[in-house]
Amino acid sequence: MAWIAITAAFVKTRMAGDEYDQITTAARAAGQTTLVNDIISKTVQEWRGKLRKYHTLESGETVPQEVEIHVLAMIRYRLITRLPGLDMLLDENRKDEWEKANYAINHLNDYEFEEAETIEDAAAGSLPRSDERTLDFTREGQDGI
Repeated sequence: MAWIAITAAFVKTRMAGDEYDQITTAARAAGQTTLVNDIISKTVQEWRGKLRKYHTLESGETVPQEVEIHVLAMIRYRLITRLPGLDMLLDENRKDEWEKANYAINHLNDYEFEEAETIEDAAAGSLPRSDERTLDFTREGQDGI
């Protein structure tokens, strides 16, 4: 799967109904005009920091499409709980999404992601892959020694 950029515009397209508008209105009312972008950026960076342990990262504020739903759940939860007057948006489904997202970010080694291409690999045509190699340790041949 592809790596996707998580931006405010992208988040807006993934939220239900006027949820995003309620969040941005509450942020402006609280005088926190950059809050939405800040939380999106910090959440993406948190995921990328954890992903770095297991996978090669693609450039920019991108995450693998496999974890998109979890990243969005964390962003949504953090926005709702950070701003006053949004308690009605935090139902049991949102809390369950939050818990699943926390589980996912702490178990990233269970996922298999499409490897990101580096600029050099893209210029060369394709990302080289290393397949598992079977070593032959017999009297005739001693691979790897």
